[in-house]
Parts: sequence; C-alpha cells; structure tokens
Amino acid sequence: MKMSSMLDKLNNLELDKKKMMLLIFGLVLIIYFDFSFLIKLQAALSKKIGSKVAKITQEINKTKKDLLAMQSQKNKQPNLQLKTLSKKLISEEEVGSLLNEISDTANKNNIKIVQIKPNRQSAAQDKKAAVKQPSIVINLELIANYYSLEAFINNLENAQNFIAVKGLKITRTEKDPFNENVSLELQTYVKK
Repeated sequence: MKMSSMLDKLNNLELDKKKMMLLIFGLVLIIYFDFSFLIKLQAALSKKIGSKVAKITQEINKTKKDLLAMQSQKNKQPNLQLKTLSKKLISEEEVGSLLNEISDTANKNNIKIVQIKPNRQSAAQDKKAAVKQPSIVINLELIANYYSLEAFINNLENAQNFIAVKGLKITRTEKDPFNENVSLELQTYVKK
C-alpha cells in the first residue's frame, strides 16, 4: 500500500506541476495584455499632453513676441513728440463698416467675437456726455487672453474712427485657462 500511495503522490505532484505551469502561463498572459494596454494608454496620454504643451509653448512664444514689440514701441515713444490725432466721427451709413473694422481688428489680435450688438442712443439718452451728439454703444462678448485684449483695445483707440471704451468686465473661463470671457462696451459718436 505504501507503494501505491507513493505513486498517487507522484501522480498528484505531476498534476500539480501541470496546474502550476498553466497558472503561471495564465498570469504571464494577463500581465502581457495588461502591460500592452497600459502602454497604449500612456502613448495616447503622452500624445495628448504633447499637443497641449506645444500649444502652450506657441502661446508663450507669441506673448514674448508681443511683449518685445510693446517694449520696442515704448522705447520709441519718448523720442517722438505727441501728435494730436484727428479722430473721425462716422455717419449712420458707416456703422456697418465700423463693425467690420472692429471684427477685423479682433481677428488680427486672435480674439474670438462671440456676440457684437450695436445700440443707438440719442444725445438726450446720454445725459453724462460732454458732446451732444447721438452715440452708438457697441456691446461685445469676446474670448481673449489679456495680452490680445490689450492690443485689441489699443488698436481700436488708435484707429482713425473715434472709439472709446465705456465699460469692461473680465471673467475667467472654466474650459480654457489661457483665455477669459470679456464683456466690452465701446462708444462712438455719429454725425448728425
């Protein structure tokens, strides 16, 4: 009986070895698929992060370029004498072209216009105005960063047509940390 029990133990041991080999093979297979899946996931995440880094780097380079341009402009200003610029008042027919000019200026400064809404006001409605001319208040809803917004406002105020900033409200966007929601209120006067 001892011999048969020994043979049984040997058979069981052989069977246990086969089970162990099968178990080890299964674990290796699971680890391989898990590893290959994780590598694919990491590659996809790396590509996504890489595109974000490229976009941020591009914006940083653009900001540096804008800052250098502003500094060079600022350095040139002390040598120039201030000139009085004659501003032009628009007529009623030129309101559309003024809105196009504002839109073009926004595009040049990488600003997205969400909404543009002109509102005509009579001289009686604008009681605080020093000039008794009918005015147009242009409400703009924009998506922009601070540097682009500053350049945009500067370009509008230095344009040939008279445009003044009447109000400005900036709120942070949740989706894009590099841009802000901007409510800008511009005012211009119309020839009678």
